[in-house]
Amino acid sequence: MMPTEHYLRPEFTRMLADHLLLGSNINLSGAHGQGRRRTLKDLYHSLPDSVHIHQFDFRRDRSDPLSWLDENDYNSDQTLLVLHNFNELETDEKSQPFLDRLINLCNRQNISLLCITESEAQNSLKLQSFQLPPLSSPSA
Repeated sequence: MMPTEHYLRPEFTRMLADHLLLGSNINLSGAHGQGRRRTLKDLYHSLPDSVHIHQFDFRRDRSDPLSWLDENDYNSDQTLLVLHNFNELETDEKSQPFLDRLINLCNRQNISLLCITESEAQNSLKLQSFQLPPLSSPSA
């Protein structure tokens, strides 16, 4: 675990980790260039090593997301599914089988979902929404 004073948003990162460890399903939204990836890096460092993290990027990964879901092992103590650019899924009319499988998985107590978007996701998942807080300006 990295000391939290090195985190970009220490309080926010701790709060996010606490929610995910309790089994929350979250939509984390923030504009491009606001430190989403750094916040995720800090989050990963703040989670216990026993948490298995599986990531999929809807903009970059060319594999079938449904196949990706089925390839992963979800029998560990705690699993975090991180879906980057989740908004890309909203424009795909063939996404319903994936969403159905995802909803089924997220009903399990050992699985938490973190969807990363530029704006709040609009879909059939019941996600708790968090907006990435602005970065503090350095004092003069």
